[in-house]
Amino acid sequence: MTSAEPGDGFDGLYARGRETFAGLIPGGGERLDAIFSLSPGLARVAVGTVYGHLHHRRALDARTREIAALAAIVSSGMCGTPLVVHIRSALAAGVAPAEIAEVVLECAAFAGFPRAVSALQTVETVFAEGGIVSPPQPSPREIVLEALDTARRRAINGESNPEDEALAPALRAGASTRVYTLAPDRALALCTSAGPVDGGGEALDIRVADGRVAGTAVLTESAPAVGRGDARDTVGATRHTLERFLRDLDAVRHGPAAEFVLGGPELLDDTVPLLGPLEAGVHARVYGLGEECAAAVFETPGPSGPLVALAFCAGGRVRGLRVVTSDRADTGAEPGPS
Repeated sequence: MTSAEPGDGFDGLYARGRETFAGLIPGGGERLDAIFSLSPGLARVAVGTVYGHLHHRRALDARTREIAALAAIVSSGMCGTPLVVHIRSALAAGVAPAEIAEVVLECAAFAGFPRAVSALQTVETVFAEGGIVSPPQPSPREIVLEALDTARRRAINGESNPEDEALAPALRAGASTRVYTLAPDRALALCTSAGPVDGGGEALDIRVADGRVAGTAVLTESAPAVGRGDARDTVGATRHTLERFLRDLDAVRHGPAAEFVLGGPELLDDTVPLLGPLEAGVHARVYGLGEECAAAVFETPGPSGPLVALAFCAGGRVRGLRVVTSDRADTGAEPGPS
């Protein structure tokens, strides 16, 4: 990432924004050059503002920011280049195709059906160019919530199904479960019995495929104590805490200063799976999941899929870390016929 900061003016912000966009979209720099060939000055203002400044603010992760941008663009009635660009960058930021379609549906209620219908045509064109089926598969969150509802109905009726065993932490009596989409084929379920995350619970990394839960891995069997006496952080603060932790880890790796910088030998050991992606220059998408939790998703190359790190934070520090990769043993069954 370039060292450009807002104080460098629009030229510095544009350089950072162009680099950010190029990291999201293949050939992104050349695409921007073509879009703004008539007015390079507009490129500096627009790209510098949106991708040089806004995308580097810490309150929202890239997925949330792109969803907000899509909603604003659709609601304004723009169906040309701005919508095309942000559909593509939303997909690159991990927004599931079904989530994009859902944003258009949501906008219809507030901005009018004609604008939503017009936007759908652009969305369908971009999906077709990317080989995405229409209508798209349900979003990971929708798939997981439906699987949980089905499992609960079976439990009430006294039925048994091996697929439900993988979701057991979310099915316990009195359990509170929050489900977050992390990627088009990935969801995270935070399951707590009562109280905050550090009161006890489990986090499930859930892989979906073909509209079904394809595999589940437990990120943590019981959330580590993060200091009940510490002041709670905000969602944005936990995201920033994990981002800073990853930057520190990338800087010190496991050198002499690592234990001091990262906060102890146990936490240092937990970071071992992250060293490979960091050394390979893989950029993590980081999400604030609550006042105590944040997650980082590394889109590692190869068939194993993303690596997910769940961090428990308090007092502006990472107090516990759990990492899972797809090549670890899954507890869920492979999808079969419905």
